[in-house]
Amino acid sequence: MSEAFVALVAIGTICAVLTRPRGISEGVWALGGGVLLVATGRLSSDDIEHVLRDLTGVITFLVGLFWITLAARRAGIFDRAAGLMIDASRGSAARFMVAVFAFGAVTTAVLSNDATVVLVTPVVLTACLRVGLPPLPFLFACSFVADTASSLLPVSNPINLLYAERFDLSFGRHLLLLGLPTVVAIIVNTGVFLLIFRSQLRTRFTAPTSSVDLPEPTAIDRWITVGIAAVGVGYIVAAFVGLLPWLVTFAGGVVLAILGLVGRRIAIRELVQVQPPSLYAFVIGLALVVRACDVAGLLGFLGRAVEQAGSAGGIVGLLAVTFGTALGTNLVNNWTMALAISGPLQRADASDDVVAGSMLGADIGPNLSVVGSLATLIWLTEVRRGGLAVSSGTYLRIGAITTIPVILTATVVLYLVGKVA
Repeated sequence: MSEAFVALVAIGTICAVLTRPRGISEGVWALGGGVLLVATGRLSSDDIEHVLRDLTGVITFLVGLFWITLAARRAGIFDRAAGLMIDASRGSAARFMVAVFAFGAVTTAVLSNDATVVLVTPVVLTACLRVGLPPLPFLFACSFVADTASSLLPVSNPINLLYAERFDLSFGRHLLLLGLPTVVAIIVNTGVFLLIFRSQLRTRFTAPTSSVDLPEPTAIDRWITVGIAAVGVGYIVAAFVGLLPWLVTFAGGVVLAILGLVGRRIAIRELVQVQPPSLYAFVIGLALVVRACDVAGLLGFLGRAVEQAGSAGGIVGLLAVTFGTALGTNLVNNWTMALAISGPLQRADASDDVVAGSMLGADIGPNLSVVGSLATLIWLTEVRRGGLAVSSGTYLRIGAITTIPVILTATVVLYLVGKVA
């Protein structure tokens, strides 16, 4: 009876998160499901402590991330980057597409996939309108590169931090296993987009005399730019000294917030306003729901699936884990899937390359549909705010054409890397 109740609450929570009844935020539904399970005694105090302990790094990372992105926006870094993309394209729409992928990949690698959809999407839309390009192909690129590039570094996706903590996967080991597969995935994704949008990319445009109409950067703007670069260097240093990456992000966010306050680029109230409570509610609520399912034994089938995939061995087993995780992300969202699969992977004593394969599926898999990741849902909101209509069917069609070859290629490269790593 207890298992049936937990299953009912979990299914109801996930359906509500995906459909947002009455327009109520995903975070409210997710946290509501978690609180209901706590209130009805399906989770003990030890279970709650376990969930919060697991999420400490992720939540601290997000707090620092939003302060970093606020400082970057106030310093005009992203608007200037849009001008550089326009200039580098030399009037070619195809080159501009490549520039969007490159810019999005760098932003995702350093600041995470959520930062890319929040900051790069409106910048690319503004750039397209400035030079008269049809915006949708390039906006799709913002969404897809955010997830495709998000397996490059542990900090490129909050999900990666969850894997790192649960499997003790170091920064260096992560980069060794997933660096090359992710770069290949970005290249394949770019190539597929150049192919499927080839008719729109034949367009030529004339760049304005001044690509970005912004005042000269102040001393504080320059210091903020240096600070963001220092965060990137900090991740590399952290890999050698064993420092957790989320500590670098949080420390960088604090320093940049102070710089912004001192330089009057940021007001104190903005440091609070920039933090999205719905996102934190979403993360915590779903973690509680998944923990209850795990305690109730409802995730046993995932353990059996992992064991079967592992028993297959070789490239077949790795593909099974990667594509299985990717499929799950589009059924229950990638955060839920990562939480659900991590326990069974631990119990199956999965190897590093199998864990990395699951991470690829959780990071890149959401490109298949609009409900695969929170980043995609945020992107959809940003696009609609810009007055553009994107249907779930259109996204699914592009996602099906793109995601399968990207994951397949990345997994094959991961298998080859794993043989020598």
